[in-house]
Amino acid sequence: MGKTGEQFLRVREMEGLNYSSDFSKKDAKKVGAKLAYDLIESGELDLTKVVGNLTRLKEVVTAAESKLKDSTEIETAAIGSQSSNGVKFSSMNTADILDFEKDAAYKEINAKLKDRKEKLTQAYKSYQKGGEKIYTEGYDEESGELMTYPVPVVPIKTVGKQVIKLQY
Repeated sequence: MGKTGEQFLRVREMEGLNYSSDFSKKDAKKVGAKLAYDLIESGELDLTKVVGNLTRLKEVVTAAESKLKDSTEIETAAIGSQSSNGVKFSSMNTADILDFEKDAAYKEINAKLKDRKEKLTQAYKSYQKGGEKIYTEGYDEESGELMTYPVPVVPIKTVGKQVIKLQY
């Protein structure tokens, strides 16, 4: 079978992946969660292999979607705000991104901010280890003298958690 025939068969196989127009994002998440629950409960499959395959499949689907969005057919549908199978295609322009680094005042303030973040991080790490306080120098606003100030230990905003990392 030639290349065109193989492509036709792949597209025909994908027709089994069609979802009705009322299949929402919420429905998709429910189906995915139920699939995972059923796989866990059945105990029939090696879940590491399942997750490995799903991770790869997600990349395949994401890449395919991205390339298809670049097609003129999808672009035309988006410009015309067409809907198909319950999905609305539309286009929009993204916002301009300003180059703040070209402004000297911004660069100076940003450098000070980075320095302060570094000192606060050092103070926290030292506190965690039961170490000594971290100090910084600054000028007293009233006298103009160079002073040494302790860097405060700021509270945790979000507690870190263990996550599963997948690489391939």
